[in-house]
Amino acid sequence: MARLEENYAEKLRSLTARLKSPLLRGFLRAIALDSEKHSILYRTVIEILERGKGLDLGELRELEKVLQEHMRTEEIMLKEVEEVFKQCKDEAVKFLLQSIYRDEVFHHAVMRTLLEVSRRREEAARSPLWRAIWVWDEREALNVIEQE
Repeated sequence: MARLEENYAEKLRSLTARLKSPLLRGFLRAIALDSEKHSILYRTVIEILERGKGLDLGELRELEKVLQEHMRTEEIMLKEVEEVFKQCKDEAVKFLLQSIYRDEVFHHAVMRTLLEVSRRREEAARSPLWRAIWVWDEREALNVIEQE
């Protein structure tokens, strides 16, 4: 599936290079990037299934500041997109703005979840359920759950 997404993304990039319409070119480039993202996520799924989640508390600690800063930026962007959308009369532009808005809302939710998980790391270290979520090896997770 990852390779299929990559191939599709390449076809879209090739097509967009020939398009004159900024609307079509921009939106199809965005779809190509989504296909690349999907390819990465499919490969991540395979890696998790083969090796486990591998969540590292140290990495999450490092991410906290970056996540907080990015979340503040995303909040500003959401407000800006809302304002531009309210004033915009062009339906094509509104469609593009809605797409951006949906992505920003999703990104914000993912970052908020990561930040919450990072902040609860001490609880995670003590709780069998959280340890099962954090562990690298799926078999170890099953052992932790069985011990509960």
